[in-house]
Parts: sequence; C-alpha cells; structure tokens
Amino acid sequence: MARRGLAISPNAAFWTVMLELSACSAYFVFYVQSRRAVWAAKRAADVKSGDAVQLLKVIDGDELSVRGKSGPFVVRMLGIKSFKPSTNDPGLSQVGMACVAAIKRILQDKKITVEFTTHRRDKAGRLLAYLHAGGRDVGQLLLQQGHTIVFTRYPFGREKTYLGIEQEARTRKLGLWANARADMRATALKATWETQRGDD
Repeated sequence: MARRGLAISPNAAFWTVMLELSACSAYFVFYVQSRRAVWAAKRAADVKSGDAVQLLKVIDGDELSVRGKSGPFVVRMLGIKSFKPSTNDPGLSQVGMACVAAIKRILQDKKITVEFTTHRRDKAGRLLAYLHAGGRDVGQLLLQQGHTIVFTRYPFGREKTYLGIEQEARTRKLGLWANARADMRATALKATWETQRGDD
C-alpha cells in the first residue's frame, strides 16, 4: 500500500513555485532599484557647484533628471515646491503640468548649471541644488511666473529673495495664485511647514 503522507497536490506545487518566483522577482527589483540609487548618489557626489549638466527629463516641477560628467543623477531644486502633474485633483494637476511646461521652456537651448553652497543630498539620493539656465535662477523664474511656491519647511540661503518674489506673484494673481483651489492648498502647506520647520 502506497504512503500518502508526503504527497503534494499539483495545485499546491504550482502555488509554491509561484510564491518562490514572486519572492525572487521582488528581491531582484528591490536589489536593482537600490543599486541604481547608490550609483546615482555616487555620481551626484562627484558634482561641483557651477558644473554644467544636460537635461534628461523633467520629472515634475521641482525635480529633474540630468547628466553630468560622471553620468546621470537627479536634482531636487532647492527652495521651491510644485504641485504634482499626476495628482488626482484636476485643478492642482493642471498647475503641476503648467510648471513642467514652464521648466522645459526656460531650459530650452540654454546652458544649465547646478549651484549650491553646501553639497547635500536628500534621503532619496537626490542632489539638493539650485538650477541656473543661461545664468538665471530657474527657481526664481518659476516663482515670478507663479508656477511654484517657496518650500519653507527647511531654511535655505535664497529664502528671503524667494519669498519676496513669491509675494509679488501672489499679489498679481499669476499662475497658481489665480486658481482658488491651488491658492488654498499652498496656504495650507505653508502653515504645515511652519509648524514642522527645522534644520534636518
């Protein structure tokens, strides 16, 4: 008489294999992504203030993928915050898309450089820097046109100048400041950042 205690049904075998394959795939994806972040962070570490970079992609209104001498890396522009083009709120996503379009116009056919006083990266490995296009501060241009707001969660060197530019755009109801929903959301964000403000 055959022993049945160790028998495995075809269904159980199938799901065991599927679980193992899923675990391997998840590990591989995690490993590749973590290695990419490390490589990008190393390339960003080689960048010096004033270095010229080539635009690869505008990710959103405050984050861009660029290529430097050592390879590609991501820049998180200091001092500004934009609404995401992919947000579920149509009123805010339109503001985000307008900001992305403005960045592309500003950077088109211009020499792009990264500028910073202290070389810093955030937890995602992005270089925290100002971007200059044709010698002009991209963050300031976006604020002047009302496409973005000053990110006051952390102090930064150009904060006073940025706040003055933002106030003028707000007074003139430019860009997002003409959108009641965006104005209300920006005001709420600023209040939150004020309570969280710190150096870290």
